[in-house]
Amino acid sequence: MSHSNNILRGDTPLEEQRSGWRWFRRPASRTGRVFHFVLLAIFLLSMFAWGSIALWTPPVGWVWHIFRGNSIAFEGHRIKVPWDMCVFRGDERDVMIIRQGPEHPLFSSPWAVLTFGRIPGPARDLTKGYDVTARLHSLPLPGYGRPSLHEFPAAKGVVVCWDSTAADLSGELIDCRFDGDTLYLMFMGSPHYSDYVYSVVSELSTAPAKSGR
Repeated sequence: MSHSNNILRGDTPLEEQRSGWRWFRRPASRTGRVFHFVLLAIFLLSMFAWGSIALWTPPVGWVWHIFRGNSIAFEGHRIKVPWDMCVFRGDERDVMIIRQGPEHPLFSSPWAVLTFGRIPGPARDLTKGYDVTARLHSLPLPGYGRPSLHEFPAAKGVVVCWDSTAADLSGELIDCRFDGDTLYLMFMGSPHYSDYVYSVVSELSTAPAKSGR
């Protein structure tokens, strides 16, 4: 019978049993305790980072909110950011608000990519070539239903949004054009975020506060 089995059966002297499990005992020195604490902290942070990417992604949003707050400023508008999403800004002209889908989802986790900002060039006049634009947007994409049309009043005219949902209800596409403006908004993600997307459209449709909000 092996030495380890002797330890488990109690056939070895007590002092030898204690030495066999010495690694698990609390270190006697302060340096040893600090070393074990650092190892444990590194392990827990590594597991947190891996789980936030591979299994469940909201913690990425939590960390962003801790350092950046619950909203962002965009040209005098105050745009709220959901608790499970974070923001990336390439420059002052474009904003991306996302919740990344997990690599190995354990749950039916929603995901979202919302982008808005300004396109270069003159302001759009939706009355020019509207029939062609509407015809192109009315064509369903593979796996999605025929887009529905939504119009909202805006400070400079109207906002026109085409909205289509996946056949299995797992995704939604929203494309919004702002009349008399260079603003754009596009969304791709879970229908779970549909109300939030249209709240952003509503905010961008209003006249911005001159001093910021």
